[in-house]
Amino acid sequence: MYWQTAIDVIKRYPWFGCGYNAYVQTLKDLKVGHEEYPHNSILHITAELGIVGLLAHLWFFSALFLTRGKQILKTISPQRNFYVLGCGIYFGLLAWLIHGFMDTPWESLLLNILWWLLIGVFLSLGSIGRQPIPILSKEGQ
Repeated sequence: MYWQTAIDVIKRYPWFGCGYNAYVQTLKDLKVGHEEYPHNSILHITAELGIVGLLAHLWFFSALFLTRGKQILKTISPQRNFYVLGCGIYFGLLAWLIHGFMDTPWESLLLNILWWLLIGVFLSLGSIGRQPIPILSKEGQ
């Protein structure tokens, strides 16, 4: 029922969606009988931001996980502690995306803060891996 409602909203507003954070109001305006999120991040993003917004999200996630994520893990692989941290964050974020197929974790402010914080830490690991850390290098001993 929730997924079908989201698909109906997408059909009504295919290119640019009903507007960011306007999904529930759109359901009220359409008088569909419920005002619940679709419990699927892909449908929710597409309903609010349309096909254009979905493509932007897919580009971001592809760049993060398929391109930049692999580069970061390769760069930090010689430093075991950072590599373990990077793998933990990488697969945690990936699990978050998979979880999004059955729920909408984007609706929680605290979870969003955690999401962006983890992405920031993960991306910063790439710069750590490119330069020796004085505390861990032999030169600092």
